[in-house]
Amino acid sequence: MDTDSHRSRTVLSLCNYLHLRFRVLFRCNGTADHNLSDNRVVYIPRGIAQRSALDAAIHDIVGTLGPDVIHVRYTLGQDWTGDDAIFFRILLSDRASKRDRLLRVTQRVSDQIVRALEPVEQWGLLPYFDYRSQSEQAALKEEAWA
Repeated sequence: MDTDSHRSRTVLSLCNYLHLRFRVLFRCNGTADHNLSDNRVVYIPRGIAQRSALDAAIHDIVGTLGPDVIHVRYTLGQDWTGDDAIFFRILLSDRASKRDRLLRVTQRVSDQIVRALEPVEQWGLLPYFDYRSQSEQAALKEEAWA
């Protein structure tokens, strides 16, 4: 049997199986399924598809951030352009939040997270960072930051 024709039939079979099993919408072997209104490949970022692996990776990183960081919380969603994103909420110690240290600490923390996690390259998520001091959180008492 010709290897190329076998490969083509295998790809077409796989496309049909994925479509029937998971309702994945895409073009199979260059031909569109005209019964579908959307022929694009569905892209799910690894960070969403493998949430427990992302949780573990972030947990490992948080332990390396030092005493300036009290805790890190995050949510997954889309940014204002519709791109998949990870939104970090980082609670800093009051000492780290002092005016003379704040810029240096926030740059170090965000750089360290991006270098270790590689959110875009490894997880398909654009990172966004918000910071708050312990005192600010004590006054505002927002549950998302707790």
